[in-house]
Amino acid sequence: MCGIFACHKHPNVQGFKPKALQLSKAIRHRGPDWSGNVTSNSTILTHERLSIVGIDSGAQPLTSEDNSLILAVNGEIYNHRLIRKSFGDKYKFKTHSDCEVILYLYAEHDIDAPKMLDGMFSFVLYDSKRDRVVAARDPIGITSFYQGWNSSQPDAVYFASELKCLHPVCDKIISFPPGHIYDSETKKTTRYFQPSWWEPSRVPATPLDLKLIRATLEKSVRKRLMAEVPYGVLLSGGLDSSLIASIAVRETRAGSDLNGHDASNGNNDHLVGIDDEGHLKTVRKYERLRSFSIGLPGSPDGVAAQKVADFLGTEHYNYTFTIQEGLDALRDVIYHLETYDVTTIRASTPMYLLSRKIKALGVKMVLSGEGSDEIFGGYLYFHAAPDKAAFHDETVRRVKNLHLADCLRANKSTSAWGLEARVPFLDKEFLEVAMGFDPQEKMIGNGRIEKWVLRAAFDTSSEPEAEPYLPKDILWRQKEQFSDGVGYGWIDALKDTAAHVVSDEDFAKRGELWDSDAPDTKEAYWYRQMFDEQFPKQCASTVMRWTPTWSKQSDPSGRAISTHVANWLLLLMSSWDGRITCTYLSTLRPLAKQVASSEPLLLLLVAILLSSRLISSSLLDDSPRRRQVSNADGTISSPPDPAPTSSDDDDAGGLSAIPPFGNFTTTTSSQIEPSQSDEPDLTSTVTQVPVPTKVTVTRTITDEFGRESTTTDVVPTTTMISSDDPSLANGGESGSPSGVTPQQKKIIIGVVVSVVGILTIVGIAGVIWRIWFSRRGSEEDPSLHRKDTPPPLSVSSIPSGDGTARTVSGGDRRKKPGFGSMNPSSNF
Repeated sequence: MCGIFACHKHPNVQGFKPKALQLSKAIRHRGPDWSGNVTSNSTILTHERLSIVGIDSGAQPLTSEDNSLILAVNGEIYNHRLIRKSFGDKYKFKTHSDCEVILYLYAEHDIDAPKMLDGMFSFVLYDSKRDRVVAARDPIGITSFYQGWNSSQPDAVYFASELKCLHPVCDKIISFPPGHIYDSETKKTTRYFQPSWWEPSRVPATPLDLKLIRATLEKSVRKRLMAEVPYGVLLSGGLDSSLIASIAVRETRAGSDLNGHDASNGNNDHLVGIDDEGHLKTVRKYERLRSFSIGLPGSPDGVAAQKVADFLGTEHYNYTFTIQEGLDALRDVIYHLETYDVTTIRASTPMYLLSRKIKALGVKMVLSGEGSDEIFGGYLYFHAAPDKAAFHDETVRRVKNLHLADCLRANKSTSAWGLEARVPFLDKEFLEVAMGFDPQEKMIGNGRIEKWVLRAAFDTSSEPEAEPYLPKDILWRQKEQFSDGVGYGWIDALKDTAAHVVSDEDFAKRGELWDSDAPDTKEAYWYRQMFDEQFPKQCASTVMRWTPTWSKQSDPSGRAISTHVANWLLLLMSSWDGRITCTYLSTLRPLAKQVASSEPLLLLLVAILLSSRLISSSLLDDSPRRRQVSNADGTISSPPDPAPTSSDDDDAGGLSAIPPFGNFTTTTSSQIEPSQSDEPDLTSTVTQVPVPTKVTVTRTITDEFGRESTTTDVVPTTTMISSDDPSLANGGESGSPSGVTPQQKKIIIGVVVSVVGILTIVGIAGVIWRIWFSRRGSEEDPSLHRKDTPPPLSVSSIPSGDGTARTVSGGDRRKKPGFGSMNPSSNF
C-alpha cells in the first residue's frame, strides 16, 4: 500500500509545501520505498511509495505526456494490460506502472474513468488546464481514504490515506465513500459503482451456480498474484483464508507454465498482470507459496493453519505472541488503525504483530480472506435471520460498511509495516455472482451450517478425479472470528485489563465525556480513551462500531453468540463416552465462563441434554457407542463401523481426506480386546457377545517432494466373540442390556442427579444475577462492577489469568482523555 496526501486551492501553496511534506511523512510507513511531490498552481500532491508493480519506473506522482495531468494513486489496477491494449498506440506511456492508465482513462472518459477500473485504489488527479481535481475510491473501500476541510479556508479541500495527515490542518473530516468520485468543479461527490445487488430491497432470485462461484473466485485470486516482488498468503486455518491459500497454491504452481505466455500486443510483453484471455503473467516463479499465521501458543487457528499448510505443501511460518506483547502494542495499534471499535482492535493486534514479522522476511504482498463473512452471512448471528429478505439486507449492509471494519483492519494493520494486503473475495466480478443469487441458499438451518454455499462450491467429494482443495474438517469447520481464533485468552486478558484500568467511577461518568456513541463496556471505554489521547474530536466521526444484529449481546466476539456455545456443547455430548477428558475440559473453560456471564438460561438446557446423554449412553444403550461426524453438506450423522480389515474406504471411521499431492499406501491392523482363544471349549454354553474393539489404520503418505510421513488412527468398532458366561447372553447382568451392574447404575444415577442439580441451581442464580443488574441499568458484564476497584497508579501488577502477573503502564487512569503526541513509541 502507498500513501497519498493532497490539497487543492490552498491560499498559499508554496508556503504550505513544507507543512505538506511533513504531513506526508506521517504516513511513510505505508510507502517506505520512495517519496515524491508535485506542485501546480494552487495544488500540491505528495506520494509515499510501496513498489510492487513497475518497480523500476513507477515513482509517483505520475504525469501525462504533456504534464498537464498529475496523478497520485494508492492501489493496484489488475486490468491495466487490457486497458493499455484498448488504447493502441494513441498514448505514449512513461512507466510500467499499472496505475498510469488512469491518466488516459480520465482523458477519454472524464469522471466515468473509475467505472473501467478493476482493482483496489484511491487516487487524486489534478487537471492543470482546468484547475480541477477529481478524487475517487474503489467500489468497496479496500484502500483507506479520507477527505477534509478547514473552515478558515473555504475554497480548499484536502485528501489523504490516513487521518493523521489531515487532523492537524482540517476541522472537518469524513471517510471518503467507496464507489464514489469527487469533482472540484461541481464540488459534488457522486456514486459511480452501481451493481445489481446494491439496493437491499431487490432480493435476487437467480438460481445458485456452485461451479460459477468456484470459477470466479479462482479468477479473482489469479488476478491478485500480479506482482514483481515476493508474496505470500495469510493463513488462519479458517475456511476463508484456507480457500484463498489453496487456490493460490494451484495458481502459483501453474504460473511456471504461464510466465512465458506472450501477449498479443508486443508492447505489453514487459508488463505483469492478466491479459484478455485470463492468463497471468508475472516475473516471479515460486516453487512453494509462503503462508503465515499467528496466535497464542496452542491457539485454535495455529493448529488448524499448520494442518492446512501441511495439506497444501506451503512454506509455512507459524508465529506466536504473548498476551503481554499484545497489550504493549495496543496504543500503537490504535494509532495506526485510527479507530476505537472493539472487534477491530481485538483482531488487528495479532495481524499488526504478524505483519511486522512478514515484512522482516522481505515479503511485500499477501493475500487475505476478508469479505467472505459479509457476502455469505458467515457470522454466527446470521443463524437468527428471520427470512431471506432480512438475510440479504444484512449482507448488503455489511458489505457496504466493510471500509469501516474489516477492510480498514486489513489495510492499516499491514500497511503499518509497509506490507500490502489483497482481498480476492471483494473482486467486482465475484461480488456480482456471490451477491446475485437467491439468498435462501445462504440461510443457515435445515442441515446447513454458515457459508454452506462457499463450502459446497469447493467440495470435490462428488468429483472422484478432482484434487481436493482442503481437508474436510477444515472445509466444514465452524466459524471463528480472528480475534477468537488466535486464542480465547487474548479476549479474556483484554477484558480483565480494562476492568482494572477503568474505574467504576469513571465508567459511570462516560456520558459526560462523550455525549454520543458512549462506550458500553470498560474495554470500549479504554480503547476510546487511547484514541482520544492521539486524535482530536473531529476524527471520531469517521469511526463505526461493529455490533451483531439479531443478538442481545453487546460483546462482538463470535463466541459470545449462543450458537457458538451451543454447537461446542453439542459436540461435547455427541462425543461423550462416560468420562470428560482433559481436552474437553480445556475447551469448555472459556465457553463455560461465557455461558455463565451471558446465557445463564442455556445452563438449564445443558443440564437436560447432558443428563439424557449420560443416561442413554450408560444405561439404556445396548449397541456400541459411535462417533458422530460432519457430512459434506454440513449435517451430522453416525458413520458405519469400518470393517476390521478394510482400508479402501477413505471416509471409514471419519478419517480425514487424503492429501492431494503424491502417492500413498495404507495398511490396516486390528487389535481386539479382550483376546479370545482360537479353539473355544465346545462343551460349554457359547454365546455371541458384542465386544468393543480397536482398529488401527496406518497410512504412509509420499508428498510431491518425495517426503514420506506416517499417520495412525485408532478407530473404535465392535466384534462378535464367543463366551460361555451365561450372564452375557443379554450383554451383561440380567435385565442390564448395557453390561452395567446395579451398583454402577446407582453411582451413575447419583452423578447425573448431582450434575443436573448443580447446573440448575447455577442457571437460576444466573437469571437472578442478570435481572438484578438489568435493574441497575447496566448492560455490561456483571463481573466488571467491583467495589474493590484499585486506585489509579502509574504501574500495576495485574493477574493474567494463567497464574502469572503482567505489568500495565499508564498515567492517571482517572483523568479525562486528552490529546497526546501524534507519534507513539513502539513497544514491540
